[in-house]
Amino acid sequence: MTTKAKPTTGIDDNGLAWEDVEVLGKTYRVREISVEESDAAFDASQNPDKTFNPRLNQRLQLASAIMDPPTTLDEISKWGIRKLVAMLNAFDGLNSLPAADTEGNG
Repeated sequence: MTTKAKPTTGIDDNGLAWEDVEVLGKTYRVREISVEESDAAFDASQNPDKTFNPRLNQRLQLASAIMDPPTTLDEISKWGIRKLVAMLNAFDGLNSLPAADTEGNG
């Protein structure tokens, strides 16, 4: 009997891509966020004076994207910067279009 390795990427029931990433010895499952989640993070990042807090927006989106283990905004604020940058790189890879080729195709 052989065992299969646990998949490290996939698509969830809502059609959103996810991947398992190891950061500083801990594995996180990070996924693409929905438009609704992105909009909610943007709205929650508006300051009372109508200015925008991009750091809060980024962290709210990241907290929405981390499926396992569930991670709160408060937990993210206590991470080291290396961990934050590594997690944001994983998040950006799932929530961005691929780089264009020499003909401009993504």
